[in-house]
Amino acid sequence: MAKFAKTFLSQIEPLFPGITQQWNGRATLDVPLSNPFLLGSYSYWKVGQYTQFSGYEKVRQPDPATGKCHFAGEHCSQDFQGYMEGGASEGARAANEIIGDYKVGQFP
Repeated sequence: MAKFAKTFLSQIEPLFPGITQQWNGRATLDVPLSNPFLLGSYSYWKVGQYTQFSGYEKVRQPDPATGKCHFAGEHCSQDFQGYMEGGASEGARAANEIIGDYKVGQFP
């Protein structure tokens, strides 16, 4: 397990200089099928909710402190809600929104 952790840290070290020095030497591996606390559930809409407000959960919300609050995660995906693909695609969407803000001079 430590070998995998060291490989991962070496790959992200260019993005986060010094992160390898912060590692405490411990790592874990979780296999969902053997984890009794992961029951395999996922989110879904109740009857009628999809047509009422699906898509709104990813809309940028006003934040009193910064003016911006971006939401991401599988629950925001209309195509892959409840699945990893939804989480990944929505994370990329939110990141691109934030990058777009910076490009036009809107900072948090």
